[in-house]
Amino acid sequence: MKKNYLAALIAAIFVISNISFAQQSLNYWNNASATDITGSQWQRDSNPTKAAYFQLNFDAIAEGLSNAHDRKNATIDQGILLNLPYADGSLQTYQVLKASIMHEELQEAHPSIQSYIGRNTKRPSEIVRFSITSKGFSAIILNSPLGTQYIDGVTKDRQYYMAYAISDITDLDGEFTCLTEEQEFIDEFSRQNSVSYRNADDGQLREFRLALACTQEYSEYHIDQAGLQTATDTEKKDYILGVMVGIMTRVNAVFENDMSVTMTLIPNNTSIIFLQDNFLTNNSPSVLINESQQNIDSRIGNNNYDIGHMLCTAGSGLAATPSVCSTSNKARAISGTFNIPEGLVHENIIRHEMGHQYGAFHTYNADDCANPATASTAYEPGGGTTVMSYAGICASASNIINTNDLYFHQISLDQMWFNITFGGITCAVATPSGNTAPIAEAGPNYIIPIGTPYKLVGVSTDDDGIGTHTYCWEQYDLGPSQS
Repeated sequence: MKKNYLAALIAAIFVISNISFAQQSLNYWNNASATDITGSQWQRDSNPTKAAYFQLNFDAIAEGLSNAHDRKNATIDQGILLNLPYADGSLQTYQVLKASIMHEELQEAHPSIQSYIGRNTKRPSEIVRFSITSKGFSAIILNSPLGTQYIDGVTKDRQYYMAYAISDITDLDGEFTCLTEEQEFIDEFSRQNSVSYRNADDGQLREFRLALACTQEYSEYHIDQAGLQTATDTEKKDYILGVMVGIMTRVNAVFENDMSVTMTLIPNNTSIIFLQDNFLTNNSPSVLINESQQNIDSRIGNNNYDIGHMLCTAGSGLAATPSVCSTSNKARAISGTFNIPEGLVHENIIRHEMGHQYGAFHTYNADDCANPATASTAYEPGGGTTVMSYAGICASASNIINTNDLYFHQISLDQMWFNITFGGITCAVATPSGNTAPIAEAGPNYIIPIGTPYKLVGVSTDDDGIGTHTYCWEQYDLGPSQS
């Protein structure tokens, strides 16, 4: 009896010990300060007024995540527990899975380039998307108490990083102008708008094949920054592919969070990373947009991708809208920033132009921006704040914030959702996401006097539970253009 009791006790201790060990989160970060940072630093296209600095054991985190489950065959509850930095200087714990944004063949050829998705263990609505590449670590955190956060590399040795809230960005290097014209599509959308107000979620994750190209000038910037001037062409392309994966991991985060749409780099994407070209007009968006279609088609084949995009160093964006899945237009889109084609501003341009490709128009209402407002979708006051607005780039009187809030306005979701479900953008591969669309309970209407204080409380129902829900209220009526 005593032996059996002792054996049972030892077994119980062993099980408890294993459980405790299994619940330990991996941590590869240490707090640092700006004064600790030495060595060559990356250029930045934007600077926050405040940030938290951290030191990372890069090789260890890459190795520690090598055994993470793939989200295609695991649930988030099976994710590795991992600590990641926060803009307030703390470390937060996430359940993490691999979430590749490359076709399987491309991923197998580049095992050191990885993307991940994670969920905060205390706040299930808070999502992190991050990448590990030869450039280092980069991340975006959505739905956090501090708003959207970025984690960026600071030093080129992949050792020091900064975490910050994008709302703290005030210093922008590289303004841009979106040259996309939308008027020809407005009447068409007016006829389509009967499907508005639906949830942008039908329980399907839609995956589009992305052909992401870049000009010689874009390649040269990143090669020079990395000090790879004497590297082989293969090494240069592998590095730039990592840059693209870092960008698209953070771009995809917003499209997937808002609309359950993701984009995956095609198997031979390195064939459209141009190191030398005399056939692309980098500084002329109106010419480059057509060259993008021609050169992606000639090298990839029109049937082998769903959406194409050209990265450049012109300070403009331009896209055919809507154009995804369109045989003649699906690669007619470019994004570029002057001086520093990387970082938050650069990625915001790409999100904005890809939003056009999925059929979203401009949402700002101001008349003192580089382009006039689009009357049928000008729901946001002034320069606006969401992805399809002109946040921070109109006249100062119309600038509400310095850089975009990283979500789409309801009118943008209406437009894109129609296109990917009933319109011409139906070429995606759809797989069940396991998510049931929630139902928002807005309650009765109230009329209150101007200036009356009030509080809005979100209420919703969901077969999957409401722990992951966040709530957003947007004005949804049109007015005359204003400044």
